[in-house]
Amino acid sequence: MSKIKLIIVGLIATFAFSALAASASAAPEWHVNGSQLLTTVGLSTTTKVEQSLVFTIPALPLTLSCASLSGVKPELVAKASGRASELMFGGCKVPTGPSGCELEESTIPTEPVEALLATGTASPDDKVAIKPQKSKNVFAEVLFNRHCSGLGTEPIDGEIVLDAPTGQTELVEQPVVGLSTKEPAGLTVARAAAYLSGQANLKLLSGLKWSFK
Repeated sequence: MSKIKLIIVGLIATFAFSALAASASAAPEWHVNGSQLLTTVGLSTTTKVEQSLVFTIPALPLTLSCASLSGVKPELVAKASGRASELMFGGCKVPTGPSGCELEESTIPTEPVEALLATGTASPDDKVAIKPQKSKNVFAEVLFNRHCSGLGTEPIDGEIVLDAPTGQTELVEQPVVGLSTKEPAGLTVARAAAYLSGQANLKLLSGLKWSFK
């Protein structure tokens, strides 16, 4: 093989290796107190809700507003996922909807869920997708009273996609922010497209700073 061919082959191999290395390094991983998370770590079971979590269902039209968020066994899992046996949206009500429409229960519990992390080109582009752990697509169920025309016990299906605007910065509290109508289609309430807005701040049980890189 000529020197030129050897040089070209060497350059191709170098570029290929660099591309693979860049791809590998781009994969996000949790870090706690500056160290890579190798197993699991617990999240606080109570989440600070900075802005009410609001599900907007334009086709009905109807909104569900929840004032609190808590979880059962929420945790981060190495390398870039999370899970909880249950999330509980609390203090929920119906700000807009048919006259007299209310919820039978102010708490909406979910099925077991998992969270998957995806980094963008910059920290504000980072996203967290929360979806049911099981193969069925039911995220939760919400029970409306008899005054909600055409509504009863209705499924919340699909997944929620949230912004993680400071996730690459090591902080005690990490906000996750609803994308509202910018959210990719994927969440439905009563089989109609739904969108989540609001902000909740997550923290570790230990109170240590955490991030992903």
